[in-house]
Amino acid sequence: MHSGVASTIKNGENLDCWPGYPDYRHIMVGGKGTLIYPPNCDETWGMMCEGDIAEIYDFKGINLKVPATISILTGILFIANGILNKIFPSKEFIFLAISWIIICISSMIISRKLIASPLSKTIDILQDIAEGEGNLTKRVDKISADEIGELSRWFNKFINSQMTMLKRVKKSAKTTKKSVNIVSRITSELKSGMSQIEKTVVNLLENSQEQNDTFQETKNKFSDISASIQEMDSLILEISNVVHDTNESSQKADGVTKIALNSMEELESLIKKTVNSITNLQEHSKHITNVVNVINDISQQTQLLALNASIEAARAGDSGKGFAVVAAEISKLALETESATKSISGVISDVQKQTQSTYEYAGRMNDKVDMSISSVRESIDSFAKVNEDVNIISTAMQSISEITSTQSQDVSDVMNNVSTMADKINESTELSSNQSERSLETVKRILGHINQLKQATEALEYSAENMDEMVGSFKLS
Repeated sequence: MHSGVASTIKNGENLDCWPGYPDYRHIMVGGKGTLIYPPNCDETWGMMCEGDIAEIYDFKGINLKVPATISILTGILFIANGILNKIFPSKEFIFLAISWIIICISSMIISRKLIASPLSKTIDILQDIAEGEGNLTKRVDKISADEIGELSRWFNKFINSQMTMLKRVKKSAKTTKKSVNIVSRITSELKSGMSQIEKTVVNLLENSQEQNDTFQETKNKFSDISASIQEMDSLILEISNVVHDTNESSQKADGVTKIALNSMEELESLIKKTVNSITNLQEHSKHITNVVNVINDISQQTQLLALNASIEAARAGDSGKGFAVVAAEISKLALETESATKSISGVISDVQKQTQSTYEYAGRMNDKVDMSISSVRESIDSFAKVNEDVNIISTAMQSISEITSTQSQDVSDVMNNVSTMADKINESTELSSNQSERSLETVKRILGHINQLKQATEALEYSAENMDEMVGSFKLS
């Protein structure tokens, strides 16, 4: 086995997934130099690793398998019945009854094996997944190479796409939350630093003798603040990139979800066609019942005729003995025909019950598919909510970036002002006082910007927690 394939199996999925296409898009692949045309798909595929080509094309629809099997069996029985009728002309009704019994029993077995049993298994698995409270680790086994098998394959593809997207969203949400915590911490430090600067400027106004040392300290603090702002700019840029990637992944996942929804709607249409075929089979069973009733009536009339013939033979005496033997044989044949028609009626009744059961299974399957379609649509709505939250985060990050830019300029202005005041503190106390008042106003403006930054950070943190909570409701591993 190729080492890459072994690593993929051990990991449970591809190590590197192209967005929207986890593992191998859930189809078997052929050998080197072979082109592959998957069923129900207009794409052409090439070689990825060795595989069994026969499995790729082993697809036979239910609407083809059931009628074809019954038609072949019916043809064989009609041919055999014709041959036996030529050999034993007097037992035509018996052979006809036996043929109907074989057809009815075979139809019941074929319907149970090809339709009822796979539908029941698929319904149980889909019900378990639908009631699993967001457990995306469950999978539907491919039971057969027909529409039911295609349902399981495409449902697994949809679940894998959702799980891959949600893993990325969860990772992005954690990164965003971590970055928001860092920004919040830096904002608190900035606010604390600004408060300290404000106190320092007030002290400068109260004591002009200490202004020189105080402004030197203020200058150093603003250098630290400038470095913190630069660090915050880098973090904001990183958050913006993560938000952008999250938005792209969410949009691609939304597209994959819509494709899966279309596939499930097509499957729903196929199931409805299957239900129509079962309904037609029920109608044919009713026609068979009518034919059996006619045969039964003929048998009863034959018995009456045989009885009348026996009476007439008795009246005729010795000359009517041969006629009495014939009448007795006819009566015996009529009794056998009546017994056969009763057996056929019983078998047809069982077939109708099985057909009704199959019809109910198909109805339940259709209901489950409707539930799955509703779940997919709810997922689409959830993705829309995720996109909305991502857009809110993006808008908040733009606001933070603008505030940071303004704050950086204000801090630069304050640093210039503080430096100027520190240089001229010894020349004029009055000039220092004026510069201090100007710096105090600038600090107050910066505090206002910091409060705005804090509000934007809180909104961003709320959106990140909300997105993390939404993703956390799904079981991904």
